[in-house]
Amino acid sequence: MNFARGFLRIWIAASIIWSGVVLASIWSSFVNPYLPTKFFILRLDMTVAELSPALGVNAPNHRELSFPDNVIVFIPPEVAVANLDQWAPIFAKESSQNRSQEKLEVRFQLAFWTLVAMTALPLTALTMGLTVTWILKGFKRQ
Repeated sequence: MNFARGFLRIWIAASIIWSGVVLASIWSSFVNPYLPTKFFILRLDMTVAELSPALGVNAPNHRELSFPDNVIVFIPPEVAVANLDQWAPIFAKESSQNRSQEKLEVRFQLAFWTLVAMTALPLTALTMGLTVTWILKGFKRQ
């Protein structure tokens, strides 16, 4: 019997299964990465200013308008709905383009850490197995 060959095959099969489990568990986060919510406030001249969540986001008496990619704009009550109908599609396109770069950065980070997770455990197991094999060969009769 050749135990080394058998354990190597077990290691290969287990590594492939481990990689599949890691990829399956991370896939939905890769396809639709989480972006933290960005808050903006619309000024009366129809320009926006970003609000810092660290300072606390509080806009009493303002309406909230949600956009894709976790973007929320607070609208003062003085802004007419007709003005919003013209402004909202333009802002949605701009904010979507700005957030696409953030999504790309999140995906790169996720891909890096996925590769680390996929390789760290199998390489550690391989190293331990080779070390044990080397140690056991030292006890072999000459």
